[in-house]
Amino acid sequence: MKRARSLAAWLLRRGLPLALAGSLAAALALVSWSDRQARQHRLPAGKQATAAIIFYIPDPQARGLYQELALALYRQGQVARIVCVGGARPERGYYGSVQAGRGLQARGVPPQHLLCGDRASDDSVSNLQAAKAALGAAAFPDAVLVTDRLHGLRLRWLARQRLGVAPQWLAAPDYRSSWNMLVRAYWELAAWAVELLPEPLRRASIDATRS
Repeated sequence: MKRARSLAAWLLRRGLPLALAGSLAAALALVSWSDRQARQHRLPAGKQATAAIIFYIPDPQARGLYQELALALYRQGQVARIVCVGGARPERGYYGSVQAGRGLQARGVPPQHLLCGDRASDDSVSNLQAAKAALGAAAFPDAVLVTDRLHGLRLRWLARQRLGVAPQWLAAPDYRSSWNMLVRAYWELAAWAVELLPEPLRRASIDATRS
């Protein structure tokens, strides 16, 4: 009993600070890695992609930024179509991709240039699969993924692992504050960990966060 109390005291005094420092270092390393990768992915003026793919994210402000960036690419003639995927929450009748499509249509994008009918995908892997299905296997590799730096890094890794091809990526404006950056980094660390789980556990972990 005395030994157990000593161990608990040591963990509180030394172990917890070390764990916190380690997690912070991992989060900042992920941010640095995503920054370096994002700098290599641009869509220069005049260069075209087959489509802009918008990914659902729970943060409404971030979703708005993604839509603005995709809309800018469309208006500049750099993409002819916009694909919206993710956010399927059938248990409450909500479909994020459909809502994004309605918003873009209200901003002047003709419905024939929108592929925003996804009502099934609810995680990054199924998002990518839905985008590939909507565009077709030939057009998908030349599309551009519109999301933030941290998500884009993971999406391209997943695309290579699951689909054998990784489209280019255009990082949307993000990190409204240092705190927001850390929250996103910790969320992404957890998401990377989930992706490495065996499939039944991966799916169960994702389902536990959906409502």
